[in-house]
Amino acid sequence: MARFVVLSLTDDRLKNRVIDVAGPESLTTTQIIEIYEDVTGRHARRTHVPVPLLRVARGVAALFHPVAHRMLQVVTLGATSDATHDMSELLSEFPMQLTTFEESVREWAEGLESRQP
Repeated sequence: MARFVVLSLTDDRLKNRVIDVAGPESLTTTQIIEIYEDVTGRHARRTHVPVPLLRVARGVAALFHPVAHRMLQVVTLGATSDATHDMSELLSEFPMQLTTFEESVREWAEGLESRQP
């Protein structure tokens, strides 16, 4: 995604254009957590919240806390929607190799390790 942000600022072909950008995979929250655990060697404490309960919590939060409401909207959307997107047309115009989420997390972790004294 970062490459497309840079391109949108530097390439006239993207001026005043709206593009849909997605990675090469659609991951569940559980898969994302498992990748971080695998890369870091640490384990997260997890609590599964059923989608109907997320929806109720989102409705209650809307009454009292707009930020919490928006956060719960994002979590609910992530739990209930398909985030896949066909990038073939955009990639034919802007050829590049997409990076998987795991590759990105590994690069992030390596960057952290290199900054350690």
